[in-house]
Amino acid sequence: MTSSLRRGLALGSALAIGSLALAACATSTGGSESDYPTKSITLTIPYAPGGGTDTAGRLLATALEQELDTSVVVVNKEGGGGAIGVGEVAKAKADGYSIGVATDSNIVLQPIINEDLPYGPDGVETLGVAPSRFVIVASADSPYQSLADIVDAAKQNPGTIRIAHPGTGGSNDLTAQAFALAADIDIVPVPITGGGAEINKAVASGQVELAMTTVPVAQGFVDAGKLVIAGTMGDEPAEGAEDAETLASIDVPTDLIPKAQLVMLAPAGIDDEVADKLSEALETATKGDFGDQMAKIGFPVSYLDIDDSSAAMSELQSRYEQIMEQFGGKQ
Repeated sequence: MTSSLRRGLALGSALAIGSLALAACATSTGGSESDYPTKSITLTIPYAPGGGTDTAGRLLATALEQELDTSVVVVNKEGGGGAIGVGEVAKAKADGYSIGVATDSNIVLQPIINEDLPYGPDGVETLGVAPSRFVIVASADSPYQSLADIVDAAKQNPGTIRIAHPGTGGSNDLTAQAFALAADIDIVPVPITGGGAEINKAVASGQVELAMTTVPVAQGFVDAGKLVIAGTMGDEPAEGAEDAETLASIDVPTDLIPKAQLVMLAPAGIDDEVADKLSEALETATKGDFGDQMAKIGFPVSYLDIDDSSAAMSELQSRYEQIMEQFGGKQ
């Protein structure tokens, strides 16, 4: 194992995404780590079934089963905006048999805005990442078929366009606020509970005009002709939204716009040898069917080394903090 893989990955400025680099402070897990795995692995998804994270997590479970030659049992543990499920992983035994999938909001953002989480900044370590650009969706029969339509309408009628998100202070909400700031427009963020399906319904029915979401979450409603992807939050189109406008295409700066991140987690203190096996399994999986399947649902997998992934997380955290500072600190 390389020395870089032995460095601890404390959440915050040193948190690394994507490299499967794991901490050196290994604890004894009992038995022989060289035989890992000798039993089934539990993969916790901190959201309800049916959403983008759930779909990606189940694809990951299947891929790990193939690479590790053992069963991977998926458990959905929703609640607290994902914090309950992540907390379950954090307090589990660090033996490689309890892992999880989460989003950047759970790992980077929630510790910033919520000091009462069931896990601390050192409670989990990252195992992997798949980045995905946020997109804005609108009803298929609405006048907001592109980012240019949205910006023009918002400038003409400030404060009249509502944009849904799954929770105040979350990554979707802050990205919506960053978009408004960058485009110099006034739109109204509206939190809607119940996950991506409820948000899709709210937009399709006209309860709100827009939603800040990701392609995997919106895909079913887009395919059914109920929603359209008006644009991608970034310089390049999101996977699955290649024909939609980007912020860059309408000359809106993207300096503060974050990417959504999907990370794979393990409890702090996981053994080096177990970490290596999980790392190798994921890296191999990203080069095969798992990578192809993830790309199709809007999560193109990107395997990064520890330096690049640490820099990516630090940049993401910095962007969230800048957005929060612009809008008065904690939500």
